[in-house]
Formats: sequence, structure tokens, C-alpha cells
Amino acid sequence: MDVVQNLVVKVPVLEEQQKIAGILKVCDDKIALNNKENDNLQQQAQLLYENFITTIDETPIAISKVIDVRDGTHDSPKPFEAGYPLVTSKHLLPFGVDVISPNKISEFDYNKINKRSKVDTNDILLSMIGTVGLVSLIIEDEINFAIKNVGLFKTSKCPQYAYYLLCYLKSKETAQHIEKCLAGSTQKYISLTELRKMPIIIPDVVDINKFNNLVTPLFRLIIENVKANKVLTAIRDRLLPKFMSGKLDVSGLDL
Repeated sequence: MDVVQNLVVKVPVLEEQQKIAGILKVCDDKIALNNKENDNLQQQAQLLYENFITTIDETPIAISKVIDVRDGTHDSPKPFEAGYPLVTSKHLLPFGVDVISPNKISEFDYNKINKRSKVDTNDILLSMIGTVGLVSLIIEDEINFAIKNVGLFKTSKCPQYAYYLLCYLKSKETAQHIEKCLAGSTQKYISLTELRKMPIIIPDVVDINKFNNLVTPLFRLIIENVKANKVLTAIRDRLLPKFMSGKLDVSGLDL
């Protein structure tokens, strides 16, 4: 405690602190605006899906008849400090995944998992244990992670269904179906077998093209905003320590 109390910390004068806060606030405000816009766009897309699905006169079939459904490892590979992220359900984001927080695994374990459960851009992930039903569309161009206890829908192999399946998995009906399929007493989970049996209505080519024409502009804008927020967050996090240490001088800025 005495050591901490005796530490000398360089703090910018109040005027410079206010300028630093003003600069960082620009990033924070833009991130918040993008998030708000994305919430609205996702609601629009989901409403379009709900209206669209009522017009499709097809018999539901098991989702695995159309889309390859897999899951990640259920093992717990030994942590490896300089390895690859092992993504679990708590690392899923609505678009993309958090690759900073997960434990790292060796290249050997990474390759072993990905022989069966390799994730590609435009695949969809779904949490299978704990908080079941979290959905993530993979938008990263380069995939350097493996997955554990996560369902994998290989929509990268049939991209025409990617946005349709995303809306399907996020729908209230699907959430209710998943709830009925949960097993486990202390910790709930859904099995790969149940994921593969999930009933889905598959539109014909004409109808799926109509749906994609409606929602693709919305999802493209969402993805642009998500990627922009990653850049803004990185800029903000790099600037703050440089401002506080005095490596970047703001005294001459007129804000």
C-alpha cells in the first residue's frame, strides 16, 4: 500500500485533460451512434423476416438437410501462451467474435479441432451450453481461432441462406424451440443432434432472392458499422496512454 501511495503519476493539467476527453468523446459518440443504428437495422431485418416467412408455403425440414451443422471441441486443451484463441459461447458477438479474451491453445490443438470444426467467413455460430442460443455471424476476413461448445452452421458453403438462417436463429420461434430441446440439470445445453433436427422452412430460389434483396443492404451496413467500431475502439485505446504520458501534445489544439 505504501508503495502505491508513493508512486509519482504524471497527470496533464485540467485544460489538457478536457481536450483529451473531447477527442476521445468523438470516438465514443460515433461508436454509440453506430450501435444505435445497428440495433434499428437488426430490428428492421427481423421484421422483414417475420413478414416474409408467413408468405412461404413449404413444409419444414431438418436444417441439416440443407446446411452442414457441426460443433466445436468438447475437450479442454492445455493453455498455450502464444497460441490461438479458443472461442467459447461467452466470446460470441452478434457479428464476429472476441478473440482477445479467450484462452490460447497450441497450434497442434488448433489444427486438431479445425480438422472437424473449421470456422470460415460467413459461417454462423450458436452457443450450446450455459446461455444457449447466442448467435454470431462471422464477418472476419481472416479466421485464426477454434471453437469449443459452440454450434457451427456452415453457411459459408451456401451463402444464399446466410442472412435467412441468421434471422431464423434469432427469431422468437427458434428460441422457444431451443428452450424445449435443452438437456442437463445443473447446466443447460443443447446437443448437436438437436441442432441438426431443428425444423426450418426453406424458400425456393425465387423467394430467397427476394428476401436477400430486402435484407442484404441492411446487413451490409451493420457489418460496415461493426468494422468501423473496431477501428474506432483501437484508435481510442491507442491514443489514451499516449495522451496521458505526454507523448502526444494537445496543448496547442483549439477545441
